[in-house]
Amino acid sequence: ESERMSTHFPARDKIAIVGLGATQYSRSGTMTAPALAIEACQKAILDAGLTAQDIDGIIGSSWNASPPPTYMQAALGIAEVTWTVSHIIPFACLVISAMNAVASGVCTTALVYASLNRMPGLSQSAASDPFRLRMVNNLGGLQWNGKQIPGLSSSYSGWMMRYMHEYGATRQDFGRVAISDRSYAADNPRAIFRHPLTMDEYLSARMVREPMCILDMDIPIDGADAVVVTTAERAKDLKKKPVLIHAATYGQVAHADDDQIPDLHHFSKQVVDRNLWPRSELTLKDMDIFFPY
Repeated sequence: ESERMSTHFPARDKIAIVGLGATQYSRSGTMTAPALAIEACQKAILDAGLTAQDIDGIIGSSWNASPPPTYMQAALGIAEVTWTVSHIIPFACLVISAMNAVASGVCTTALVYASLNRMPGLSQSAASDPFRLRMVNNLGGLQWNGKQIPGLSSSYSGWMMRYMHEYGATRQDFGRVAISDRSYAADNPRAIFRHPLTMDEYLSARMVREPMCILDMDIPIDGADAVVVTTAERAKDLKKKPVLIHAATYGQVAHADDDQIPDLHHFSKQVVDRNLWPRSELTLKDMDIFFPY
């Protein structure tokens, strides 16, 4: 690994995150996705020491009622932009797109945001409301008029079962992931669930689709995050110490839909792995934080 040739990556350490905004995360259902997004964006712009008129690029999440960039531009009073796009989550992909836009010069300062708002049906009160939409997104996929449509749990559980088959992993191994996540959440004042989780609780939790239980899943919440991305050169004049993006990439295989991925060795993750390290001067031994998603 130490002998590999480093690929030329023009954006390395040239693009910076200079502002961060986040709402409180809750399950109260009292705020809409647009309201949450506006709050996070306002906080990010203020945190960077900028104004709305300094923003000339906007990228938002095209996921779960998150408002489009046109809505956010009007709501925030941003007069003109030269780049906008809606992108599917994870949030890191949005940041990478903003990095690419700023590095190429199509905009100078990009606002990146994503908001989540639990769809009708994800709580008992919502499910009992006859005026709510009848198509709901739940942990097992989608329901339409009460009929189940297989969703992410079916593909994730298949990958989980295949991993257990190929590598000899057990449910206890996956339980350690959930327990570790909950342990870290205990130190995060924004986290929804902060009480410790035991292995017995994990193993006895409700099964969603074998071998995946409810504690392997994301917990649906309401909330929003936003960051401001600009050049490292411009960041020198701002009030906060910037966080430089050293290297970043995303990747996709030919058959990337959940039900078309052939096996664990032909994931988009392998494309990322092959392309990320050559863009960096660092190796795995230099890492002291590992946050896979």
